[in-house]
Amino acid sequence: MLETSIEENSLSSMEINGCSVPVLPPKLHFVYVIAHLARHLFGCGIGLRQLLDVIVFMKKGSVKEDFVYVTDSLSALKLDRIGDAIATIAVRNFSMNESVIPYSWRYNSQYADYLLKLLLRSGNFGRSFPWGSKRMKGQSFQRTYFLISNAAYLVRLFPSEFFAAIKSKVIHLFIRKR
Repeated sequence: MLETSIEENSLSSMEINGCSVPVLPPKLHFVYVIAHLARHLFGCGIGLRQLLDVIVFMKKGSVKEDFVYVTDSLSALKLDRIGDAIATIAVRNFSMNESVIPYSWRYNSQYADYLLKLLLRSGNFGRSFPWGSKRMKGQSFQRTYFLISNAAYLVRLFPSEFFAAIKSKVIHLFIRKR
């Protein structure tokens, strides 16, 4: 889906320090940012800054005119619940005007609370493990620990994806590359 979108919405470029850098169109970038945030929720968590990045992106309004595209993309990627949670937090906790949210969403305090609990449990930038280390030794085990210890929240925000992640961890545990 995203590959097709990139082809349909050719990349633009931006000059940074004298170099031309390709950038995604705003609507695709916004969907990517939410998908990336969701991916981190399964790995080792997110911090407040990552959540605020999405909220600031919404507030800038650069994707508001692409309401249907963003709504359809989040739905196709099964990111509706995380979208509801982010929008609810933006409106409820950061007093954002509902009209700024660039996709169809439903106010859901329960999903918002699950997301905030995950955020608070995962530290400033994620990776808050009880035995923490700068080099993230035992990274696979730590990610599995994070996944299992936050199962009550993750399964409600990402029901099918959660069970796929657990299945993947079990397979990885028993079928390792030697």
